[in-house]
Amino acid sequence: MLLYLGIHISAIAAHIYQLRPVEMRLELKEGINNCSIINDSYSADLDSLSIALDFLSQQQQHNKRTVILSDVLQSGQSADQLYTTIAAILSQKNLNRFIGIGPRLSAHANAFEKIPNKTFFDSTEEFLKQLASLQFNDETILLKGARVFRFEKISHALEQKMHETVMEINLNALRNNLKQYGQLLNKDCETDGDGKSFQLWERKL
Repeated sequence: MLLYLGIHISAIAAHIYQLRPVEMRLELKEGINNCSIINDSYSADLDSLSIALDFLSQQQQHNKRTVILSDVLQSGQSADQLYTTIAAILSQKNLNRFIGIGPRLSAHANAFEKIPNKTFFDSTEEFLKQLASLQFNDETILLKGARVFRFEKISHALEQKMHETVMEINLNALRNNLKQYGQLLNKDCETDGDGKSFQLWERKL
């Protein structure tokens, strides 16, 4: 499209690496300690939770599956009914671990008694403070949270950090270095081993 619009190829090349992926639902990313992260923190409701759990069940990268879920804020159900329903859904998914984040989930921890490995935190910040002690390894982790819980912080903490190396060449400095080497040569020495003069190289730079 950019070429069609007449944008020069050099301008495209210069700016293409500034593009960043748009946050989408059900993003699958590489995580720390050989984990896989499913980031679905766009919303938290029963319908989207069921879809996300189905997606989690389809993943075969790891034998262990973990769900990190926030309070569900707008369901139209009473809190007791809502979290009893959520607990029943999760208990059918063969989870290895469940982590609930939010005061409402914490208050209804008893509803999740059928899930053997479970932990509750009142806030995302409290969870992040305890992150190192939770020991995530070789598992697929589903992040499902309402936007107000800022689960992108959790996603960032659990994602495998990628580093991009950029090499820059300063042609002016290269030209000056070439001149310095040229001044050290005898005046009758005009060429390098391939017969090309230093003046020719300087003009090319």
